[in-house]
Amino acid sequence: KKEWEDAVCSVCMESPHNAVLLLCSSFDKGCRPFMCATSHRFSNCLHQYKKACTHEEEWSCRNGKCGEAWEELLCPLCRCPVKGWTAVEAARRYLNAKKRGCMQEGCPFVGNYRELRKHVKVEHPSACPRAVDPSRAAKWKRLENEREVRDVVSTIRSTMPGAIIIGDYVIERN
Repeated sequence: KKEWEDAVCSVCMESPHNAVLLLCSSFDKGCRPFMCATSHRFSNCLHQYKKACTHEEEWSCRNGKCGEAWEELLCPLCRCPVKGWTAVEAARRYLNAKKRGCMQEGCPFVGNYRELRKHVKVEHPSACPRAVDPSRAAKWKRLENEREVRDVVSTIRSTMPGAIIIGDYVIERN
């Protein structure tokens, strides 16, 4: 339960709604990326993450076993390949019972996931998930690019100790 208490969806940064556990190749080492798996009324973070990472509109999974489109999906925590997902029912029940607020602008509602679903259906029937803030999207892209550059530099330094890196060039010392 401790790992569930601290679980945060890597997409919306909230306690996961209707959570699924991504099965990445570091699962045996303790990586536990939970993510929201909701409907179109909510953010449906699993779908959004999949769409953003694979650039595919349509994809399918059966019982957590996913096709080849998942091969390019990387874990949001450890960046290892994702093999599929599973719904851990006990974790899902625990996380769905946590109190959360309505995401609609100015709405003071607070309740668990079931209550929130009813509230949104009644009070905000035509509501859609919030659009991504362009400045946040740009910042996220910049952070991803910086991480990729750091990974490349780290690889170069570990395989070529003492090499000098200047822009796109690597100068090997003799």
